[in-house]
Amino acid sequence: MGTINHILKSVVCRKKPDKQHLFTLDEAAAVQERTLRYLIRRAKITAFGEHYQFSKILESKEYLNLFCNQVPIHTYNDMYVRWWYRSLNGETYVTWPGKIKYYITKNQYHQITGKTIPVSREIMRSYLIAGKRYLSMCSDKQVETLQSKLPSLDFYKTYYGGSLAGILSHHNPLKYQLCLANCFAFENSNYDPDFLLTDTGLVGLRQNKSNSFRLIVDNNLFYEFLPYNNAEVLDKKTLKDLAKKTNTLKQIENGKDYILFLTNNSGAWRYFTEQVVQFTDIEKLEFMVSGKVKVSK
Repeated sequence: MGTINHILKSVVCRKKPDKQHLFTLDEAAAVQERTLRYLIRRAKITAFGEHYQFSKILESKEYLNLFCNQVPIHTYNDMYVRWWYRSLNGETYVTWPGKIKYYITKNQYHQITGKTIPVSREIMRSYLIAGKRYLSMCSDKQVETLQSKLPSLDFYKTYYGGSLAGILSHHNPLKYQLCLANCFAFENSNYDPDFLLTDTGLVGLRQNKSNSFRLIVDNNLFYEFLPYNNAEVLDKKTLKDLAKKTNTLKQIENGKDYILFLTNNSGAWRYFTEQVVQFTDIEKLEFMVSGKVKVSK
């Protein structure tokens, strides 16, 4: 069994080694700026991109500041009520190019979450890359062999819905079996995964069995961080007012709490993840989760 696992791991991880650990903070910040520009360029022909004038943002040398000034922070309800419901009804090019075929409707334990999160082909590739990095960190004993039963999906009129594991296995069963099953197909609610998985992306991998994760900066996810006082009551108006005060990686300080916002390659824009993070070593892009925050009505 150990030999099989070793072969599976070597096959999946045989391509490019993970070079992220070689990034300096300045290089990581530059990668993030290029990522944002790429995401804006890809989505400029969508209804969302036209509404927020992405073409004009791209023409500006200060596109990062212009993006933060023009595009508001979005909670899940903001994205769903105004935009994502249109994709669910079969409309294309709403917040991301093309037709969105898959939506997360259940969490990793296959429980209904009350949220419906779009999953594009592009973000599936991002999950695969993150899964390969996770697999490369595992020992051969930790690597799962092929499973006889794959997670199932529900089909609705215009889309497939289910857990992320179900979506990834339905889209590409072989890659899922060889790689992603080790990362996403866990059932035990007491299991503490070695990665930080949010509604809209896998953002960090745990470092050396510590409490710290390493931020994944080069996988088409763009991060913003809002300084946060745990004693502060966060309502929707306050959140909107603070939208222009988010920090990028260059502005982060160790030991301070920040609310994590995420823009991804699946049509989530300045998305409120509810995660509160604290960097333990910003030079190494290492952080810990210090809590979760909800927005009061």
